Amino acid sequence: MTTTEIRFYRASEDFGFLSNLFRLEVPLWLPDEFDESAKLVRKASYFQTSEAAYQYGKPKKQEVADWIASAPAPHLCAAAAHALFVFDVRPNGAENRLSSAITRSTSFTRSRVAELAPPAWNAGSNS
Repeated sequence: MTTTEIRFYRASEDFGFLSNLFRLEVPLWLPDEFDESAKLVRKASYFQTSEAAYQYGKPKKQEVADWIASAPAPHLCAAAAHALFVFDVRPNGAENRLSSAITRSTSFTRSRVAELAPPAWNAGSNS
C-alpha cells in the first residue's frame, strides 16, 4: 500500500480547497462578538477565506480588524495579522476565533470535500 502526501498550503493546488487561503464560493459569516460584560468587541462580517475570518478576531481595534480582513490577497491578510505587535492583539482572542471561525470553516470544508476533491481521492470513500 502506498501513501500519498497531501499538501494544501497553496490554494491553487489539487487539495487547495483545504487551505485557509482558499477563496470560498459562499462567504463565511461570523456573528457579532461580545465580551463578558456584553460589550461589542467585534462586528459581524462576511469573509472570502477562513484565514480572514480567523485573523479578524486578533486585533484589539475594530478598524485594524477591518483593514486586515480587507487585504487584496489571502496571504497578505495572514502576513499583516502575524506582524501585529503584542500590544495590538486582543487578550484571549485566539480562544474566540477558534470557537467561531475554525468551527464554521471546518464544517463548510467538510461539506465541500466530495465536490471539490480530485476524483482519485474520493474513489475509496465509503461515506
